[in-house]
Amino acid sequence: MISITRTQLIFMKQKVFALNTEQSMVKLLLEGCQNTFAELYDHYAPVLLGVITRIVGNEKISNEILQKTFIKIWEIKNSYDFYKESLFTWMIKIARETSETEQNIYYIKNQIPANSVYTRATERFSTQSNTTKAIAINKDENEVLDLVYFKGYSFTEAATKLNIASDTLKATLKIAIGKLNGTVIV
Repeated sequence: MISITRTQLIFMKQKVFALNTEQSMVKLLLEGCQNTFAELYDHYAPVLLGVITRIVGNEKISNEILQKTFIKIWEIKNSYDFYKESLFTWMIKIARETSETEQNIYYIKNQIPANSVYTRATERFSTQSNTTKAIAINKDENEVLDLVYFKGYSFTEAATKLNIASDTLKATLKIAIGKLNGTVIV
């Protein structure tokens, strides 16, 4: 006969839960467990905040978008399909979509063209330094930067969409980044 103490049983349960943490979280989340949602927030919020901050470029706004992201996750939790993607991938997609939506709302409120890489770059640099100078980025460079850095296209996908060679895309990207690197006056 095997005897197991209460402490050993609790430890074994914790080990099993750790092995299936994501599956367990999903199950409890779909059941509407708010404690699980709090655990989900504690576990994934730092990573999602990093993704959002990279997209938006402003830490204060990123924190607000993170809150909206988790509200959206709670509201559409029943649309999660664990056969299609992991919970983390699904949450990243929601964070990206929410960030882009909120960023577009910001641009509309302030009457700034949302698709302007120049505008985004200048705004990011102006939060780091009070002094900026004009950036001379042409339309092609703007399109390449937008597809690769803001919309997440691969080099091949972006080159296909723009109907240019991959090497040409890389060269254009290199030139555009060089121009952006020289924009902040310290």
